[in-house]
Amino acid sequence: MLQPQHLTFGKTGLKKGLQLGYNFEAIVAGKVPDVCENNNLIVNNANPTEGVKGNGLKFHKPNNSSVSEKDVDARDDFTISFWIKLNPNARYEWHLTLRHSVRVSRFQVYQYPTKDLKISMTSESGKREAWACLKSSEIDYQKYYHFVIVFKSGIFSVYKNSLKFKEKYIGASNPSYKLRVGNHLNNSYPASSSVDELYMWRRALAIEEIIQLYNGGNGLTYNEF
Repeated sequence: MLQPQHLTFGKTGLKKGLQLGYNFEAIVAGKVPDVCENNNLIVNNANPTEGVKGNGLKFHKPNNSSVSEKDVDARDDFTISFWIKLNPNARYEWHLTLRHSVRVSRFQVYQYPTKDLKISMTSESGKREAWACLKSSEIDYQKYYHFVIVFKSGIFSVYKNSLKFKEKYIGASNPSYKLRVGNHLNNSYPASSSVDELYMWRRALAIEEIIQLYNGGNGLTYNEF
């Protein structure tokens, strides 16, 4: 169970309410350190690569399965921000997920069954909403894209490169799951993507903060929060 003191890490600015963060600058003893010093990411079959800021993390098929050491809290309200660069040869890949079981998930970022990048969100009642946020025809495979998922009072919103892509009410939920990066829960859909600057807050970020994170396409690392 999460300890309450870790739910309000940081008091001001973008550090306020930060629950976990991975800037991927180093892999130490098989783990990416959590900037909040609470929940490191166990890394399997992934290596440092050029990120949007410093190093990112590149996944290699077929056995990559990176997972947080502890559950993360994904109740109302929360925000997750990440940068991703996709592989043109990607097929049936899961890039990021909070998933309790094969049938129960909080959110997922994936390419299935097409190369379109999709983001889905599921409420406690099982109501699911999925959006194709990047069509395969518009993906630039040489660049990182910034996505922010915000969940507030039952409303699921997605921002792409600081612009709101879509939002919809799907209802509340109260789960705590492990964060998985680079694969599906059952390790059957490994990714070949690169990710960078992955952060999660126990609050809904304001649009001004999302624009700040995007930083004109240059991104922000934790030391710049």
